[in-house]
Amino acid sequence: MGSAQSAQRVMPEQVVHDLHCEDRILQERSMCGCGMQSTRQRTEEERDASIIFHVHHALRHYNANHEGLDFVPVKPLMAAYVGFRGHIWAHVSFLARRSGKPVTHFFAELRYDYNFGTPTVETCTIVGKRPP
Repeated sequence: MGSAQSAQRVMPEQVVHDLHCEDRILQERSMCGCGMQSTRQRTEEERDASIIFHVHHALRHYNANHEGLDFVPVKPLMAAYVGFRGHIWAHVSFLARRSGKPVTHFFAELRYDYNFGTPTVETCTIVGKRPP
């Protein structure tokens, strides 16, 4: 890999920090002061805010590979995370639409590596019917 390409792919410390911070905050919010699981759940706005970053990357990837469709995010639905071999994998489900078209359901899988910049979108696909 050339040095210009390497420089482009180095994960900014802020992104790594944000991923670790998000994990720590989620763990803290799930515990009450006595070390027991809290009954408080995140609000819908908190959940959406924690997922939208992944949605934007996934849709950018999808739109780049499907010229002229230009989907925009409507609503993040869920995300699940798993660590495997030095990577953090994010599985996200969300709704998006093209201008003047019905809402479409998407699924995406993104892989984060501590040594690279933006996430690698492994897949981003429409769930169910294809858009008209």
